[in-house]
Amino acid sequence: RFYPDLEEVPHNLDMKCSGKGACNTARFHTRTEKEPTELKGKNKDTNNYRELLERLEIASIKSLPKLRNYKPKLSAKTDKPELDKKALTKYSIAINTRLDDIDNLKRRRAEHDQEETDLKFIREVLAKLQKFNKLEKLRSSFTSYKTDANGRVHPHFLITGTATGRLSCKSPNVQQIPSGEIGKKIRGCFQAGPGRELLSIDWENLEVWIGAYLMDDKALQEILEDGVNFHDFNNGVFFGVEKGDPQWGTLRKAAKIIVFARIMYGGSDNGIYNQVISAYPKCGLTLKKFKTAIKNYMDAHPDYVKWCEEVKQIALRKRLSVNGFGRVRQLLGDDMSIMRQALNSPVQGTAADVARECMADCQEYIEDMEKKDPRWKEVKLLLQIHDEFVFEYPI
Repeated sequence: RFYPDLEEVPHNLDMKCSGKGACNTARFHTRTEKEPTELKGKNKDTNNYRELLERLEIASIKSLPKLRNYKPKLSAKTDKPELDKKALTKYSIAINTRLDDIDNLKRRRAEHDQEETDLKFIREVLAKLQKFNKLEKLRSSFTSYKTDANGRVHPHFLITGTATGRLSCKSPNVQQIPSGEIGKKIRGCFQAGPGRELLSIDWENLEVWIGAYLMDDKALQEILEDGVNFHDFNNGVFFGVEKGDPQWGTLRKAAKIIVFARIMYGGSDNGIYNQVISAYPKCGLTLKKFKTAIKNYMDAHPDYVKWCEEVKQIALRKRLSVNGFGRVRQLLGDDMSIMRQALNSPVQGTAADVARECMADCQEYIEDMEKKDPRWKEVKLLLQIHDEFVFEYPI
């Protein structure tokens, strides 16, 4: 509480009159919490007016929610408390919203500076806790693979495991090994057989290229054809930041989630926003800023917006989605689910078919080369991770 007239005062006070000629009778008074004084009739050029305006501004800001009667989340397997990621995400969102309110105050006070420092510290702690949880999940998930007698890991690939046409994997799902710095360390634990090496090859932004021409998005086509870094460019479109900004790296990672999960795959604003905050709580995004970022992208890509509307209307009428090769997917569920699938299937389904065709071409090429050099018989396509192939070859 920053001002006396905003504090709660006791109700139902017994008070006596005092002073000369005053009665000695006890009177019963009731006081309630004062509301900020109305601005009507005040001179806007006075300090009093500016002070009252500040009070109204502070009074309109909602404080962080308290975790009243919060019950720890229990593991379904062990019945012991476990990290509640949804609660952490909600708290991170509340912190970002409050920090944004403080940042927009016209007249900041020492109390605001201290609150900002405290909230940023809490957010830093939450970010480290979430990072620890992710690392612990990776450790438990990718260090307990069962191996056969030959010492190799043999996952099972499912040709019809997804509706979009992507290959899926299980027992274990090696397609879930993450990318980036942590992913490289995990991948470094896998070794080729004696006298062999591993080779990883992937496309650069395969689904982005497919989306650009499938949607006839001329703005996106121009960016790709000019060789502009797609994710750097999007960071500027979404958030208006440039390299050198302290938040550049974090927002760039957030932009990647937004462009694929929200733009390419048709996720909901609230769902993808929560996903972004869960992954990068320090990005400082509020839901309002997130929606503004989406609008910025839509304004920059009118052809994409037009394609979205056409595809969704066709999907609602026919309950069908067609990818770039003419493969048809039947859409099931309510209207919202069908519209989301209609945005997701064409791009992801086309990319899946490109990968399948390429796998067949690779095998045909290996068999042709084997006729010229017997060593090619030892070349194997070990793993397909959507737009990435992992080969094993003799040294």
